[in-house]
Amino acid sequence: MFPIIFSFGPLVIYTWGVLLIIGIITAIYIFWRRATVEGYEEEKILDMAALSVFGGFLGSRVMWYLLHITEFNGDIFRVVSIFSYPGFSFWGGIVGAGLVGWWYAKKRHWNFWELADFVAIPAVFGQILSYFGHFLSGSAFGEPTRLFWGIRVPGFADFRHPVQVYVVVLLAAFLISLHMRSRRAFKKGTLILRALLGIGIILAITSFFRVDTLIFGLVKVSLIENLVAIGAVGYLWHMRTKRSWSEDLRQVLSFFKGSGPLIILRYPSRITKGLKLPSFKFRK
Repeated sequence: MFPIIFSFGPLVIYTWGVLLIIGIITAIYIFWRRATVEGYEEEKILDMAALSVFGGFLGSRVMWYLLHITEFNGDIFRVVSIFSYPGFSFWGGIVGAGLVGWWYAKKRHWNFWELADFVAIPAVFGQILSYFGHFLSGSAFGEPTRLFWGIRVPGFADFRHPVQVYVVVLLAAFLISLHMRSRRAFKKGTLILRALLGIGIILAITSFFRVDTLIFGLVKVSLIENLVAIGAVGYLWHMRTKRSWSEDLRQVLSFFKGSGPLIILRYPSRITKGLKLPSFKFRK
């Protein structure tokens, strides 16, 4: 593990923090570059980016506090003590940055969804850097495992699931797919929603292998958070694409009717036959 890059007296430079900053700077640059090419005012775009980053930081910290309020002993002032009580919520950051960006875009009479699509790729890339930072710092580690690829985590004698590696590999594959689809025609707003939906699904799946706080001693906080996020993003997706909830549900039920999930093992070719997969070529 490599949690600290540099330290000199009270000055400590953490690996995860450096990678987070790199991700934010990269996102701002790509956002600025894409927006200016599309004719948006350069200075105003940078103002929007700065405000959105601030909103994202605030939302991320507040969401983390709400999800782990027992660890803060109900002391809301500990929210500002990021070194004594570290922790940030990705989805809280998305909500905070999204609300600030929506407000600023509405103020300037800009198309919010078009601008949001500009940060779809950086959002996935930023999560890759974040979880790579978790791996180097030994945080966001997994449950105990006897699998040969288990890793040692400082402070624990047993081997653990390398959840951070799982997330990085899955997100990297998803990033390649998303980048290829971004070259095609799509309806404004669907690229960022697809990116968030993919991130949510990957984080929800890997949360089963991750050590996390339990709600009522039963369900992991990260799982609930990601499932709620998937539902919210899915709702926005349907709102943007004008798809029918009832039709999608009917297709899913008809697919599993009869043979059930075993149909995948017995008749793989029926997967695409039973479901009418949506086209990724959306009109502008």
